[in-house]
Amino acid sequence: MEQFERKGKLGLYNHNYEAYQKIVERFKTDNIAAIIQAVGTGKSYIAAELIYDYKESQSLYIVPT
Repeated sequence: MEQFERKGKLGLYNHNYEAYQKIVERFKTDNIAAIIQAVGTGKSYIAAELIYDYKESQSLYIVPT
């Protein structure tokens, strides 16, 4: 079984950590971002990492159902 390196406080997969870093970079100039990835790729984990890291701020997490 192939091993994947996990990153971030919550242990994101590489593709999610890359998206997370792009959102953090975006937050330096704007206060809104969107996570657009395929179903089952871990968008909620990215959101959880962001909420954890920005716990001093208010967050609104919207998902289509």
